[in-house]
Amino acid sequence: MVYIPPELSDYIIDFLHDNRAALKACSLTARSWYPAARYHLYWRVSLPHFKSFRTYCSLLDICPTLGSFTRNVKLSNTFPLTTSRKGQLDVPRQDMEQLWEFMLPKLTATECLELSFLAFQPVLANHLARNLTTVTDISLQYCSFDSFSSFAAVICSFPCLQSCVLRGISWHNAITPAAPTHSGTKSMRPRLASLSLGRDVPLEDLLPWLLEGDACRDLIHFSGSCSSEHDALLLGEVLKSASATLKEVELDWYSASYHDVQLPFDFTIGSCLSLESLSLRCPIALHSTVPWVTSLLNQVNPAQLKTIYFEIRLLGSLEEGLDWASLDSRLLREDFAQLAAVDIKILVWHTATAMSDGVEQAVHRLLPLLDSKGVLRTHCH
Repeated sequence: MVYIPPELSDYIIDFLHDNRAALKACSLTARSWYPAARYHLYWRVSLPHFKSFRTYCSLLDICPTLGSFTRNVKLSNTFPLTTSRKGQLDVPRQDMEQLWEFMLPKLTATECLELSFLAFQPVLANHLARNLTTVTDISLQYCSFDSFSSFAAVICSFPCLQSCVLRGISWHNAITPAAPTHSGTKSMRPRLASLSLGRDVPLEDLLPWLLEGDACRDLIHFSGSCSSEHDALLLGEVLKSASATLKEVELDWYSASYHDVQLPFDFTIGSCLSLESLSLRCPIALHSTVPWVTSLLNQVNPAQLKTIYFEIRLLGSLEEGLDWASLDSRLLREDFAQLAAVDIKILVWHTATAMSDGVEQAVHRLLPLLDSKGVLRTHCH
């Protein structure tokens, strides 16, 4: 019988980290293979509904140490309704609270926490704050809070937080807390390295609170979505606050308006001297243009800029939507010498005036200088 040293078998199993079927087979092959396979099997735990939540708690009851292997936890809609409906379980809230109290203290090494479609209750917020102090990355998508103070308390309860992703969050009371507290101790706003603000986020409440606490001053990556000039101005304040450290910026202006979309006068990105990657997403609607794209590129400090990414949702005319000539000449200037790639992705809608099979050729024709330099890449869907 061939003998494989443990250090070699562990090294081989590491290559199977994303193959759950193979990891399960390895865990049953030999006792010496089980620890390495178990580490990868329980590195990420996804609980999309109450049944999976209860099953995982039962597993922890049998083997409490499994929680120490978990680094990524994804929870979604684990609170069932109090009234039974088809396909949903009717569980007393007291039982749910006991399950939270049982499970979360065992997740002692969690680094990434993803929560979606949750109505935050005080018991959940308290258990998260008390037990998951090792979390560095948090994602909240389509979660609701009783008040902005409740949301702020959750964010401030993670002392090691570095990355925050928000999308579709809401609260009933928008009063901004002066100093969120938990267990009688003053909580400080985190100093984030990465902040992503997706659609349906109340920027007028959130951003002043973050900026006041210097939470954005050390940002390296920032992604923001806006639907109006007012939203763009709020995002511009984040760029100013993090201008000394920002290396990656993504902006999504997702409002498909029939009016030309202008960049606000007070918006500026020129102070971001370390910018290396810039991503711009926008629709081109029927009978409208998006001059904000070229206006923003005229402000960019290109000293360190290496890549520019465009994603265009084409509803109208490709040729009339952007000032392609200005874009082509601007990106070929000597100060853009570090620019290595201009990646353009076009999502063609049925209302567009161009067929999808001719859009890529049209982009290369509209940007002849970039095309001749060899830095232009196009994708059409």
